[in-house]
Amino acid sequence: MAITVTEILGTDSISASRLVINDNFNVLKDEINSIETYLDPDAGTIDGLNDLGTAAIKVGPTGAPYLEINATTFDINTDVVLDGLLTITGKFAINNAVALTASATLSLDAASAGDTYVITGAATAIAILMDEANPGQEVTFVCAQAGAGAIGIKANIGVEYNFGSNTGLAADEVVLNDVGSTVKFKYIEESTGVYVWYIIGGNDFSIL
Repeated sequence: MAITVTEILGTDSISASRLVINDNFNVLKDEINSIETYLDPDAGTIDGLNDLGTAAIKVGPTGAPYLEINATTFDINTDVVLDGLLTITGKFAINNAVALTASATLSLDAASAGDTYVITGAATAIAILMDEANPGQEVTFVCAQAGAGAIGIKANIGVEYNFGSNTGLAADEVVLNDVGSTVKFKYIEESTGVYVWYIIGGNDFSIL
């Protein structure tokens, strides 16, 4: 809402314009009081707005905000505590994935490694050996780029798999067949007390 005050001309008498001057100050006072209903300059807070439109917003330290939202970015750069329901209607991307491009046998210490591995362009056959992990830990492998070599995932020596009807040691192998293939493992305890890698999900993979 625009603030409207009465203009005092250069030819006007100051004494004769006293009422106009006072009215102008009262208009400004009322408008400032209305603004301070929402804005507290002393506390540095804004409260009670029905709508807020802005090109960008940053929350946190200058130069390294914890939250940054603008026309192209929605970045949260700190820990998040979620107490309610999270509903995702679009795509969900994991950006802390570890890229695997090795073209030989790779021993994966899952207990201290990441939770998502993106495999890109294996030049020759790549064999990923799964070691022991923390109880309940989950690991996902994604084939993002096909190469000349097959992508095989095995249990390391002394570590067990369980594929439902197929339980065994390192001789068993999971193969990601093509771009977009995924497989997800979970390290859980069997009834015998032995911890094994279970397949709990995936797409377009084979078990040898």
